[in-house]
Amino acid sequence: MTPATTGNQATVRVMAILSTFLDNDSGQGSLGVTEISKRLGMTKSMVHRGLSSLVRHQYVVRDPSGSRYELGPAVAQFGTVHVRPPDLHALCRPTENALRELTGETISLHVPVDDVVVCVDGIEGRGPVARWVPLGRSIPLHVSPASRAVLAHLPDDEVDLYLDRPLKVFTKSTLHTPDELWEEIRQIRADGYARSLGDHYTKATGTAIGFPVLDVNDEPHGSLTVAGPTDRFTPKVIADLMDDMLAEVAKLNRSTRLHLSGREPVTAP
Repeated sequence: MTPATTGNQATVRVMAILSTFLDNDSGQGSLGVTEISKRLGMTKSMVHRGLSSLVRHQYVVRDPSGSRYELGPAVAQFGTVHVRPPDLHALCRPTENALRELTGETISLHVPVDDVVVCVDGIEGRGPVARWVPLGRSIPLHVSPASRAVLAHLPDDEVDLYLDRPLKVFTKSTLHTPDELWEEIRQIRADGYARSLGDHYTKATGTAIGFPVLDVNDEPHGSLTVAGPTDRFTPKVIADLMDDMLAEVAKLNRSTRLHLSGREPVTAP
């Protein structure tokens, strides 16, 4: 058998494996190596090699379990293929646990919905005094670290569209003009996180840091926040832990960047 023939057969196997995903419930759901092997009559080692090639080019990605595979962002070029949005709860939960172990504070997951973010998951911190997880709470995009971590990673035209409207002022620290918010956005993009500014509640007693959770286009799936009492989650504590927190979030984003977010663009009011 010539090398060219061998290469052609390998290409055919890879395309057959990809076709199995495309034919799988209109591109939805995940498949395991054993299922693909049985469907195509290939050995598991052949399937593994084919999947490795598809993963390398992001035509398929591992699902949150790590043991199965689903369509990846590269198939978007086919136009009509539906790629299932990522399960953020499953993808983010290990990072939420790691951040809680690292800091001892409350961790919350927020997702963008139109021009607000909504808290959809979280883990309460340790100790007699801990911030609660504000499940279901919605916050405008210009207010709080959870929101500004998302706002800062929207495309510039969407940021301009959001800022081109009257923005509600909650406290004397609320940033509400385009100039001051763009200055903050540039700082967040440079640092990789958003800070507490005391801009949401007048009598706030906590401190929070917001980290973006990004998709394949570096646009936001949402954000993770670490929040604790001001007298415990101090600027020094935050500075001492920041490199480790950023490392955990970077690890998460290596997984979430394999997906398209499916978020709705910010629209004019």
